Amino acid sequence: MLKIDARAPKESAKDYVVRQLIYNIIHVNLIPGQRIDADELSRQLNVSKNPVREAELELSQTRLIEIKPKIGAFVSYIDTKIVDEVRELNGAEPASRFYIRFQSERGLKKAIADIKARYSLTTENVVENTAVLSLLGASSNESVNALYPLAISCFVIILIAGVFMISGCMNSNVAQRTKFFGMLRCIGASKRQIIRFVRLEALNWCRTAIPIGCTLGTVICWISCLILRFFVKGEWADMPLFSVSISGILCGAAIGVITVFIAAQAPAEQAASGIRQYRCRSKFRPRGKHKAFQN
Repeated sequence: MLKIDARAPKESAKDYVVRQLIYNIIHVNLIPGQRIDADELSRQLNVSKNPVREAELELSQTRLIEIKPKIGAFVSYIDTKIVDEVRELNGAEPASRFYIRFQSERGLKKAIADIKARYSLTTENVVENTAVLSLLGASSNESVNALYPLAISCFVIILIAGVFMISGCMNSNVAQRTKFFGMLRCIGASKRQIIRFVRLEALNWCRTAIPIGCTLGTVICWISCLILRFFVKGEWADMPLFSVSISGILCGAAIGVITVFIAAQAPAEQAASGIRQYRCRSKFRPRGKHKAFQN
């Protein structure tokens, strides 16, 4: 979509059209190879068709626009030779820079390696968007790649520590309530029901623990991004600040629930099997077998 500015006072219609076309071509509102609709452009700029045609002829001389007879005017493709000529006139070494955007996120490392091999490029000739590729796990930066095993190791250690800590707390809780679980068995609760009760009780902790954990994790990530961007710098100079990843929060919440569920397994088994020695005592013992007196 074209971005149209207001017409300056005493500006001719042709100069107005030229200015608008140059602005939109430079800012890629008109992409290379796109056909310029003279009728639509004259309507948007509120000018006649003649100034539009004159502007197209003027820009065709500067090679910004290519006019094809009986077809129309098109935005020209970038000529790398012209770019090199301009760099030579400015005293710079001739060099062309190309930006590549991949359609798929799969096989990025292989695709980059194929481009290097096909055009005989070295690592110094290829500059990658480290911020994007590192998030996709396709960065070739050594310092970034070194963080992946470190992050995985920290994740596993924290997960195991969390399981043991939660399991220890629940084991202590279950041990203090042995009589309570014995009473449940006496009134007819099965082992499976005891296990389910303990699991649901553990998952109930997630109602407050997960929101607090996600909030603290987000704040810690913001602080880490600030440190990397303003103190470490380098490839982290473009690190985004104060952004929130919905997928990251959902994954963190899911991992928290799974961790609590795993940690509750052993205490639940203990609550169901550790009360065999508890018996209901009563003055009156019914004849025959009764569920309340079964182990």
